[in-house]
Amino acid sequence: MALLEAGRFKEQPIPIVTDREREIPHDLIDPDYSDKRFVESSAATTVFLDPGSRTVTSMGLEFVPGAHYEYDDRLLQKNHEAYQKAWEKASELTDGTRNARFYEEFLRTLYQNPHTKLVHILTGINRGNGFSYRAFGTIDTSIQPQQ
Repeated sequence: MALLEAGRFKEQPIPIVTDREREIPHDLIDPDYSDKRFVESSAATTVFLDPGSRTVTSMGLEFVPGAHYEYDDRLLQKNHEAYQKAWEKASELTDGTRNARFYEEFLRTLYQNPHTKLVHILTGINRGNGFSYRAFGTIDTSIQPQQ
């Protein structure tokens, strides 16, 4: 299934992309401060979920167990030049469509780890300043899960 329905608002559900090649619509990956689907919720909203992953909610936060999460703006703040180069490289390796494969290539380059797998993308609106944000949930496939 390429799309799942999610969100708290029956009249305006937020589709969850589950196909790595499908473009994540701009209004979901970079929501506008006036989009009620995001403004009325104080929590981040899933816009991509790897089909082999599941989310759990704890203390109001939705996450994929075992995934490492990083906010997009923090990645930019840590190393602006590396961020820009990784973005350019992802554009070269893909057709530039903003889909999970693009963001995964971006993160692999930025983290300098070809074993990075993107499993979750969350977006939302910062209620304090109105700016949108996104968070990437990744796993390192070279690390075997502990049992």
